[in-house]
Amino acid sequence: MDKKTEFNEALQSLVEYATVNGNIITKENVYDYFKGILDDDSMYKPVFQYLTENRITVEGYNIESDSPVMSYSNNDKLSNNEASAFTPEPLKDTEKALMFLDMYYEDVQSLDKADNSELKELVKGAINKDKTSIDKLTETFLENVIKIADEFEDSGLKKSDLISEGNLGLFETIINLTELPKDIISYFESSIRTAMNDAIQREISVLRIANHITDKANAVSDATTALAEKLGREATIEELCEYLSLPQEQVREILKISLDAVNIVNE
Repeated sequence: MDKKTEFNEALQSLVEYATVNGNIITKENVYDYFKGILDDDSMYKPVFQYLTENRITVEGYNIESDSPVMSYSNNDKLSNNEASAFTPEPLKDTEKALMFLDMYYEDVQSLDKADNSELKELVKGAINKDKTSIDKLTETFLENVIKIADEFEDSGLKKSDLISEGNLGLFETIINLTELPKDIISYFESSIRTAMNDAIQREISVLRIANHITDKANAVSDATTALAEKLGREATIEELCEYLSLPQEQVREILKISLDAVNIVNE
């Protein structure tokens, strides 16, 4: 697996972990997820900033004392139209995963589901934390999760991931019930859609930051090549900073996180 894929998957997993933990994590959590991927402490700055900008609290990290070097400038930010048009490439499950999905579908279809007349009493039971009611409600709506996942085809998440997110959203909604919804079916289906959509948006956010970092790394790499051709030698950090009109700290940061091996002559 290449470094870009490892970085993307680690960041996505970390965001998902933060979501489950109320958007609060620790610096140690971040270091654990990127162990073996980011080798220098300074390389974590853009990750910490990305998490902070996405309203994820990193305990032990003080954004005020850590000047961001890879922050989005006004020119870097996506407009609302651009953000809405930003969609990840469609992902498909492997043949093996599809085989397990088919088995899962069969299991779900064989479950003893509640009919509409039973839903009200089951919800009341779930409100009172009755495990039998919670289990029966969950099993009743698992098939709805599968059908709703079809609505998000080609969204950037695999069908299996969508179902997992939908199931989690459904279960969390059921165990957190405090009152009887006016329309029980619509209420649960809405929570399922919200869970899937939130997962898709997290994936888009991960891709945005990864693409942002990659674009900057590519710009530095291109500048390095152009200067080498012009000067007949490898450029120094100072020459590269002047060429790119970027501060030295930011250029060094980009070079460290770059996926390409760029040789720069230090002082």
